[in-house]
Amino acid sequence: MFESVLVRRHGDGQQIVDPGLLAETLLFYENVHVLADRGIIPELANKIGKRSLIELLKNGHMTLTFVPEIFGTMTNNENNVQIHKFVAFTIEGKGTNRRLSIHDQLHLLLERAVGKSRETRRFVNELFPLIKTKKSSNQLSQDIEPVTAAAEQDISDQQFVDAAVRDIIENLLGRDFIPRDWFFYVMPTDNGFLIDTNYQFDRLNEKSRKRFSGQDSPLTPAFLVNHILDARADLQAACFYMAEIVTTPSAAAIIQRKLNSIRVKRDRNAAQIATFQDVFLHNTRALREAINSGERSFEEFLPVLDKAARFKRWLKSMNPDASLIEEFHKSATAATWIEKLPTKVLRLAVATAVGIANPVAGTMLSAADSLILDKLGRGWRPHQFVNRVLKEFVAAD
Repeated sequence: MFESVLVRRHGDGQQIVDPGLLAETLLFYENVHVLADRGIIPELANKIGKRSLIELLKNGHMTLTFVPEIFGTMTNNENNVQIHKFVAFTIEGKGTNRRLSIHDQLHLLLERAVGKSRETRRFVNELFPLIKTKKSSNQLSQDIEPVTAAAEQDISDQQFVDAAVRDIIENLLGRDFIPRDWFFYVMPTDNGFLIDTNYQFDRLNEKSRKRFSGQDSPLTPAFLVNHILDARADLQAACFYMAEIVTTPSAAAIIQRKLNSIRVKRDRNAAQIATFQDVFLHNTRALREAINSGERSFEEFLPVLDKAARFKRWLKSMNPDASLIEEFHKSATAATWIEKLPTKVLRLAVATAVGIANPVAGTMLSAADSLILDKLGRGWRPHQFVNRVLKEFVAAD
């Protein structure tokens, strides 16, 4: 339970990275791997901070693979007809005739994101040895079909496409926004595919601008169908890494519709995380909101994560069919063998144990009984981390 999880683009709306969700994932999962395209690393550097990203990787809290290739839906006009095609591509630097190395590509995109400076160059040089790189995310393995080819097969299922597009709109703009008579048809051609739809994009974009103020990327047929491509990329990556996937709400809905079984484990764990935080931290999104609201910084979260190793090992050891709430409560309230001893025998046992190590201390024990008992007999339990570290972090000052 909570063994491995893969993180790709996962923000809501047009956001790429949700720092609070990332913190939540890092706290609960034993192994967190980020498959980062060109957009993710600059967002991580800006949202959680360059130093925090380095510390996460150095301390083994997460691993990261950088893939410069990105996915998109290319649109060409032929005789006033829009023909679309799924593509995977890389972006080279301006004014150069040579192909940039992956290191140089990473340096270039971070310069654009955080500014050109010696500090940026030092950051890239420190970051690069801590990560892995892959040239292509379109075909992660010869055993797995290329993402673009698989996505083309996905859109050949018209019933799936129509339902998936409705899922995307619902996640972006809310439920019950799409009239039943709206349709979205995809028709394959030799050069790609055509889209026939009666969706009223003026209405969609008006609502989008109201919901995502300051974000003016328009909703278009290509934008919507590109979510199906992204969901397929998530699905292929999850298969390759044999891990749960943390992704966008829209991609999650599409994956769930396409292959419900692969989302079942992540959905159950996400629900248990929410319930756990609601019961013990009095808020289903306590950790995420503490960070995303600015009340706590990601840098402040790192010491909490450093103290969470035992908590994460305890999570991993749980039976996958067990309830997180029930197991936590059972662990917090269970008495150990030493707590079951009669008081007099207990004090004698502790006094004897300490007296062996320090005869003077053995005669002056009463003031420190509780502390010694914690160290000697009770051992570590998950509620110690939750009550002493996590609650303090998410609590308002």
